[in-house]
Formats: sequence, C-alpha cells, structure tokens
Amino acid sequence: MTHSKGFRCKTRMVFARAFRQHGVPAPSINLVQYKRGDYVDILVNGAIHKGMPHRYYHGKTGKVFNVNPHSIGVEFNKKVGPRFVKKYIHVRVEHIRPSASNAAHIGRVKVNDEQTKLYKAGKSEWKCLKRIPEQPLAAQILIKPTVVDIAPFLTRELSSDQILVLCYLYTLYFVFIANNKCYLQNRIFCIIYCKYILSHTNGRRRRLLQLLCFYGLHIKPAYTQSHLL
Repeated sequence: MTHSKGFRCKTRMVFARAFRQHGVPAPSINLVQYKRGDYVDILVNGAIHKGMPHRYYHGKTGKVFNVNPHSIGVEFNKKVGPRFVKKYIHVRVEHIRPSASNAAHIGRVKVNDEQTKLYKAGKSEWKCLKRIPEQPLAAQILIKPTVVDIAPFLTRELSSDQILVLCYLYTLYFVFIANNKCYLQNRIFCIIYCKYILSHTNGRRRRLLQLLCFYGLHIKPAYTQSHLL
C-alpha cells in the first residue's frame, strides 16, 4: 500500500472547493485588518497551498497573538487526554475569517455600561445586569368569573308524604327491576337519597326510611351475581 499518513492526508473532501468557487480568492480577503486579541475562525481555502494549517484546525476558533505581513499567529486550546494544551500556529490570511463568537458578549458589555452610567447619573432605576433564564409563566385568568344562581333542590318543593312515596317506589325499583349492570349504582344512589331525606323527617316516617335504608343495604336480587356487588 502507498503511504497515506502525510500532513494533508484525508483532506480530499475537507479542503475541496464548492461548486463554482474554484480559482484564486477575491482580493478583499487580504484587506481585512486583524489585531492581537481578536477571535478568528480557521476555514482552509484549498486554492491557496501556502500557509495551509493541518486539517485538525479546520473549523476551530482561536485568538490572534501575532500579526505578520502575510500570516497571522493564532492560539488554540487543544485537548490532549484529560488536559488542554496551548497550541500556536501561523496561517496565511486566506485561511482565516473574523469570528462572531464573541459578538454577543461585547454587545452585553456595552449595554451594561450604558445602564450603569444612567443609574449613576440618576436618570434610571437599577436593573439586574445578570442573564436570567426564562421563567415560568405568571398566573393568568383564562375565564372571567361569572355569578350563577343555583336552582333550589327539587325535594324541597315536595311534601313529606310525596318524598316517602318516591323513596319507596325507587327502592322497589332497584330491588326487583334493576338489571345487573346498574344494580350497584342504583343501590348507592338510593342509600344517599334516603339518608338525605332522613335529615328532613321525624317520628314514624323517619323509622320507615331507616327500614328502607336497611333493605337498600342488605337486600339484593336473586339473579344478581356476587362478583357484581
């Protein structure tokens, strides 16, 4: 096999130029001014073979530490095992671009300085300069409150004799007529209904309702299965 471990190995697709982007780059690339401390991105241009960095640095962001007539010195933090090692390389201007990774920080610094000056001058109140994560939504009223008049309960308009007749008929219904599916819910409703009426009666009628509640608790149809109770 041929030797395939050179300095520019495995770069056939990495350094390839895009469609209709071949040839000498525009001269405007050489007119960009770089200063020490600026952040730059390494984007290798395959058309310029001089000053081409290793493929490891393609797409990395570094800090300018030296400026020469034809090349720029860039400082990187390369991770080697569990630690970071400082790396210093020189690349030509055609292979670097100004980085926008620090633009948001610079903008925040300017805004914070302006707010601090306004606060010291007494023209505005103090505002928190820290970045706060998005907070949960505040309490909101989805439906406007409305006043609703509750209708009176039907049994309040009936006499005590009519209430006894209704309780007795409903008890007979759930004991002898109700089917297996609705037997349990009918029994529960009858017990609640009779207990409510007990609080509105006295004497002989109260004793009769207690018997109805007793039958509602213990009597069940002969055709009702035990597992349905």
